[in-house]
Amino acid sequence: MIVAVLRIQGMPWNVNGAVLYCVLHFEFSGWRGTQEMAMARDRLLNGLAKLQETNIVVDRMQRELSELQPILAEKTKDTQRLLTQVRSNNKN
Repeated sequence: MIVAVLRIQGMPWNVNGAVLYCVLHFEFSGWRGTQEMAMARDRLLNGLAKLQETNIVVDRMQRELSELQPILAEKTKDTQRLLTQVRSNNKN
């Protein structure tokens, strides 16, 4: 039952244990039919979806950062060379 809800929402299978406990509690509690509990479940599932989206964005940004690291290192070396040259020119 809970797996179907998570699959519909596009959630990954490795959901945090505490979050899974909350979802299970909402699904199998006696309050399941109340509007308040349905709203709470929807907020939780929306939050999980947002976390998944955030993880995807962070993964992409980490890949971009690792691709840019060599360029950053080269630019840093270039800047250090320029600073050394400027200092040398200022002394003369």
